[in-house]
Amino acid sequence: MEKSVKDFIPELHVSVDEYKGDRELVFQDLKDRFGLSEEEFEELLLAGGVSDSGKKGEEPKLSYRKEAITRMPVI
Repeated sequence: MEKSVKDFIPELHVSVDEYKGDRELVFQDLKDRFGLSEEEFEELLLAGGVSDSGKKGEEPKLSYRKEAITRMPVI
């Protein structure tokens, strides 16, 4: 049985402010390292694997736990 992005959510959910909220940089990193498609990235965002910690009226801050994602197999 193939794993879906959602199977990795528990490992992915924490915060690293490495990209200072730049959604494109987060996506590009995941795409380069794991071949993550834009649809899979959107699924991760919706499922909470990449968290948006921005406050209302501020630039959103997307973050994720890089060390968890490095253990994530290529999808």
